[in-house]
Amino acid sequence: MIEALACAPGRTVVDCTVGAGGHAKKIREALGATGRLIGIDRDAAQLRRAKEELQEFRSGVMLVHDSYEHLPEVLHRLHVPLVNGVLLDLGVAHQQLDDPLRGMGFHSGGVLDLRFNTQEDIPTAADILKRFSIEQLEDLFRRFGELVRPRAVARAIVRARSSKPLRTIEELQDVVLPVIGSARSHHPLTLVLQALRIAVNDELGALERVLPKIVEHLAPNGRIVVLTYHSLEDRLIKQFFVRESQKCLCPPQFPVCRCEHKKTLNIITKKPIEPTLEEARNHPTARSAKLRVAQRIASENIV
Repeated sequence: MIEALACAPGRTVVDCTVGAGGHAKKIREALGATGRLIGIDRDAAQLRRAKEELQEFRSGVMLVHDSYEHLPEVLHRLHVPLVNGVLLDLGVAHQQLDDPLRGMGFHSGGVLDLRFNTQEDIPTAADILKRFSIEQLEDLFRRFGELVRPRAVARAIVRARSSKPLRTIEELQDVVLPVIGSARSHHPLTLVLQALRIAVNDELGALERVLPKIVEHLAPNGRIVVLTYHSLEDRLIKQFFVRESQKCLCPPQFPVCRCEHKKTLNIITKKPIEPTLEEARNHPTARSAKLRVAQRIASENIV
């Protein structure tokens, strides 16, 4: 991560998903006495953990409770026009998975909340399961969970909620498991909860909206580093990097460029960096991780 971000003394780096501060601590160490680390997270509990992790640094650390989608506003408040690096680690922290009040893990009695920011007034997973139609649930499970039988899962949920609302992980599992069966490689509810979590937090929408904003606030030769854990995120990042690395987006049959698109990025990782077999054995949660890196081109137009 340090190499990917090209961390060096005196630079400014934003950890957009600072979590408990693991990456942030290593980054701050690499930035030296004059460097600056800006950490952003939607989860107030994670920010408190990051503050403890980073307490040895007396200066050059700014932690902000907000969504990374609001990066421009955060930088404006901090009077930071451009940064040298931006990190997006899109994984779910183990502290969040271990919290039964969020329902992101598979704990007995875990409630179907799934919000990263539990103070945010948005529909929870339980609300979605209660209100969505069969068609809406089917679309959600197909797009965000890539389930094999999304219609059958949606139908089972609507049938079950006619008796009583689904509020816990166990209740959802009792309804869904007979439909999807068991899986050898992961918990059978993994993709169902992934789909609900993505929908609750608008994860893909926020990611899609923030990427152009990150590019706008990267200094010349600044790096954007993204760590994804499933194909939906990785595909979005790959497509964005490819698009921004091209000078023209017009169809091949156009004799003259009409799109007026300007190249903004150079792709550093032609193929994503993936964990080794040893890393995957030692850290099973990292087995699906993919790291992609791009660099802002040096341009006189960057202000």
